[in-house]
Amino acid sequence: MVWKNCWILIGSLFFYAWGEFGYVVILILSIFINYVVGRLLSNNKNQYLLLTGVGINLLLLVYYKYAFFILTQLGFSNINHIHLPLGISFFTFQGISYIVDIYRNQAKVEKNIITLGTYIALFPQLIAGPIVRFKNIQTQLHDRSVTYTSFAHGAFLLMTGVFYKVVLADNLGKIAHEAFELIGSKIGTFSAWLGLIGYSFQIYFDFCGYSVMAVGLGLLMGFTLPVNFRYPYISSSITEFWRRWHITLSTWFKDYLYIPLGGNRRGVYITYRNLWIVFLLCGLWHGAAWTFVFWGIYHGFLLIVDRWLTNQKTNIPTIVGMVSTFLMVTLGWVLFRSENLNQATSYFSTLFSYHSAHLDEYFLGKHLSFYSCLIFIIAFVLSTPLVVFLFGIRDSKAVLCDTIIFNKIQYRSLLYGFSIVGFIYAVSTILSASYSPFIYFRF
Repeated sequence: MVWKNCWILIGSLFFYAWGEFGYVVILILSIFINYVVGRLLSNNKNQYLLLTGVGINLLLLVYYKYAFFILTQLGFSNINHIHLPLGISFFTFQGISYIVDIYRNQAKVEKNIITLGTYIALFPQLIAGPIVRFKNIQTQLHDRSVTYTSFAHGAFLLMTGVFYKVVLADNLGKIAHEAFELIGSKIGTFSAWLGLIGYSFQIYFDFCGYSVMAVGLGLLMGFTLPVNFRYPYISSSITEFWRRWHITLSTWFKDYLYIPLGGNRRGVYITYRNLWIVFLLCGLWHGAAWTFVFWGIYHGFLLIVDRWLTNQKTNIPTIVGMVSTFLMVTLGWVLFRSENLNQATSYFSTLFSYHSAHLDEYFLGKHLSFYSCLIFIIAFVLSTPLVVFLFGIRDSKAVLCDTIIFNKIQYRSLLYGFSIVGFIYAVSTILSASYSPFIYFRF
C-alpha cells in the first residue's frame, strides 16, 4: 500500500505543479511541518507545541492570502500583490485538523510521511475540497480496494460533475457575469434578479460539480470521500442551509472553532457572539476583501435571528421557510460575487428600485432564450432531491454521491445512461469553449 500511496503522492504533486509549479514547495512544506508536529505531539501532548503547529499553518495562509489586504488597509500602497497558491485554504485546514485531532487523541499519528503526504495532497480534493479529516480516511490510506460497483459509481460521479460544471454552471455563469458587468444604469430590476438567480445556481453547480468529481475520482482510486452538499437550496432555515452547504467546511468550523469557543453551552449571548465570530472568519476564509467580511457578518446575523426564532418556538410553514431561506441566501450572494462594496451597493439598489434600463431588452432577449430557460429548469430540478425521489429514495438528504444510497437504486443503468449522454455533450462544449476555472479555485 505504501507504493500505491507513493505513486498517488507523486501524481498529486505533479498535478499541483502543473498549475502552480512555483508554489508546489508550499504544499511540500505543509506536509513536512504537519508530519513533524504530529510526531512530536504523539509523544508529548503539549499545548504550546500544538499552538506552534497551528500557528505555522496559519502563518502560511495569512501571508499568502491576507498580507496584501492587511497592508493596503494600513495605508501601504507601493506593495506588490501576493499570489494566492491554489488550494492553500483547503490543505492548510486539513493539516490543522490532523494535528489537533492527534492532540485530542481522536486520531493516531501517521509515522510514514508518504502516507501523510497522500492525505494532504490527494489530488481529487486538493484544490477545492471537500475538506477531509485524517481520522475518517486513515484506514483507507492503509487498506483500500476498488470494486466493479465502486468504479462504476465513481465514473458516474465524474461524468455527472463535469456536466454540472460545464453545461450548467458555465452557462448560468454567463448570465451572472453579464448582469454584474452591466449593473448600475444599464440594466434594470428584472434583469438584475435574473442575473442573481443565475449566479445562485452557478456557484452551487460549480462548487458541487467539483465536489462530486472529487468523490468520483476518489472512488476510482478506492477512497470514500465525504459528501459536501445535500441539496442546500431546499433548506427551510439558515441553520439547515449550513448543514447542507459545504458541509465539510461547516463541520470544520464547528469542531475546531465554535465548540472550543464555548459553543452554545455558556448562555444565549455567548452563543450569539460565537456564531458571529465563526461566520466572520468563515467570510474571511473565502477571500481577503470587505465583501467577504460583510458576507460572513450577514450570515452570522441570519443564524442569530434563526436561533432566536427557534428559541421563541416560532412555527414557520415549511414552504415559507424554504422560499425565504433561498431568498436570503441569494441576496447574500451579491456580496460574495461583487468585486467591491460599491458594486454590491449598486446591485442591491437595482434589485429593489423597480425600474428598467436601456439594455434590458437586449439582456432579457439574450438570456431568456429557449436554451437558457432549459438550463434553468434542469438546474432547478437537479438542485432538489426529485431525481432520487423518482428512483424510490424518499429521504430528502439522500444524494447520488453517497455510495450506500446510490447502490439502493434499482434502475441505476438509466442514471449511467443519462450521465454518459451529459458527459459527451459537456466534452463537446469544452472543445468549443474557452477556459473557465472553478469558482473555488480562487479560495
